[in-house]
Amino acid sequence: MKSHRLLKKIFKTKSVQRVAERLSLSPSTLYKWAESKDTGSASGIPNPLDRALDLYRATGDPRIIGWLCEQAGGFF
Repeated sequence: MKSHRLLKKIFKTKSVQRVAERLSLSPSTLYKWAESKDTGSASGIPNPLDRALDLYRATGDPRIIGWLCEQAGGFF
């Protein structure tokens, strides 16, 4: 599943306004995260999920994924 689609699903169950407030961001930024960069509008911007994946791919260091898992109460 593409990250923007996952965010769209999440934002159907979680208030975008509340999430934006907790992240000190504007709701429009969160909506842009949930848009595809591949559409004609090209208004989607790289979201934190894509950026974390890019960081992992750039370094090849699995500790990045392990850290994310630990923060979520799990393990890799």
